[in-house]
Amino acid sequence: MKITLNRFPVARGADHACSFRSPFCASIIAVFLCLVATVPGRCQAIPEFFGTYAVVDGKLAPMIGGRGSFTPSQTNLQVYNFYTMAVDTENAFIFEGGEVHFLVFDAAVADASESIELYKLPFARNLITRPDALAQVGGLLSQITRQGGPPQNSASPMQKYIVAKTDALKVELLQKPVSGQPQMVQLVPASKLEAGVYSLFAVRVQGGQRVIIDQLFELKSGSEAHDCIDLAVTGGAGGAMEANDARMTRPYYLAKEGYVACGASGAGSSANLNPPAAGTIGGDVGGDAGACNDYGSCFQNGLNAFTASDWQSAIGNFRGAIGKDSTKGDAWAWLGRAYLANGRIGEFAAAWDRAIGLGVPLILPVCHEKGFMGGNCEQGDLTIGNKQIFFGQRGQANLFSVSPSEVTPKGVMDDATQPASFFILRVTNKRYNFDFIPAGGGCQTQSVQVACSPEGVAQQIAVGQYVMQVIPKLASGALGKSE
Repeated sequence: MKITLNRFPVARGADHACSFRSPFCASIIAVFLCLVATVPGRCQAIPEFFGTYAVVDGKLAPMIGGRGSFTPSQTNLQVYNFYTMAVDTENAFIFEGGEVHFLVFDAAVADASESIELYKLPFARNLITRPDALAQVGGLLSQITRQGGPPQNSASPMQKYIVAKTDALKVELLQKPVSGQPQMVQLVPASKLEAGVYSLFAVRVQGGQRVIIDQLFELKSGSEAHDCIDLAVTGGAGGAMEANDARMTRPYYLAKEGYVACGASGAGSSANLNPPAAGTIGGDVGGDAGACNDYGSCFQNGLNAFTASDWQSAIGNFRGAIGKDSTKGDAWAWLGRAYLANGRIGEFAAAWDRAIGLGVPLILPVCHEKGFMGGNCEQGDLTIGNKQIFFGQRGQANLFSVSPSEVTPKGVMDDATQPASFFILRVTNKRYNFDFIPAGGGCQTQSVQVACSPEGVAQQIAVGQYVMQVIPKLASGALGKSE
């Protein structure tokens, strides 16, 4: 969000003497100096209006207030605002590579520059909701009376950047004076910015009150490394009070106790906050494979790593296999499963779409819920392909085998009594409940369901949502076999 700040007086016309204090004249002088400069990087654009600017390869882009001649491309990002604790859509500038620093032009430049902070934004794959104190007490009483178990964390896919201030992702800004411009200060990152999404925070006075303003920008330069976390919040009335207290004392601040780094073992860990680059599904697929020379050896190495629960190695080898031959769908299908197991929920769907598009069906390990009267769940494979969708157990006849147009997705459900999620399909007027069985999800069969850890439940929800949208695509021919 942007605000309009005061305009600086400009000396123009024959009735005004041109001086170095006039921004207009200073701009003319700066242009002349740039034309005669012989040392690269000496040119510094001079703004005409008060504001905070990004300087990208010598060009001024107004970030907070101000007005510049350079208008970068922009995009709208759906983010989770950690101040309002709600999903919001914010405008973000897009800067294509190059060096980026900032320029503050203000009548009280010392105060204005001191209030500015820069943070890289973490990418939350899941939202983990923990029970509040009241729910924990209720759970303890239920255990004592043997009427239930302890309250469980719940998890749901998030897949959004978090507009927050995280200590591990704060960018140090060094102040540097602008020669001949006492009302300007440069803010230079102490180290070169990586590709990613950032927020520039500033404190300004509006209507007699101090307010925090944030402006997002995305820096694109090579492959981006998502700073991946699982965001952990407290639910219930206790969580609402906790969030309100945080807004009053340290707005936007995300403490290390409030997240789990992807791949870390415990809440609050800030280690391993920067996992390997996510990249794009279609590119950079051969750069992190192990020792393999052809598609077959890379693919087999990936299967071996997957069996050993070495998800990152499996990803590297499956991507290596795709780098050798991207027209074979098996590696795409297994890459999607490895992404899921590794918690990279935002990436598996595109890989599975590619597999189906190449004519390779998805084989999902699931539990078919038979109901309490039917005993435990039936564990088997749900196969989803271009021509057929069927469920069966090894050595037994298929429970059903129909075309995609004969299957109606009916939704993804959470179990209120178990840490589990299932999806519903209707086939020839009969309802089937399926629990996806995640790899490495810490799952076990409880009665008729597959109960999992929060990470496993997040996989179950994500797969259920994928099944809900892929079946209509198959029925319409939108994911037909690629030629």
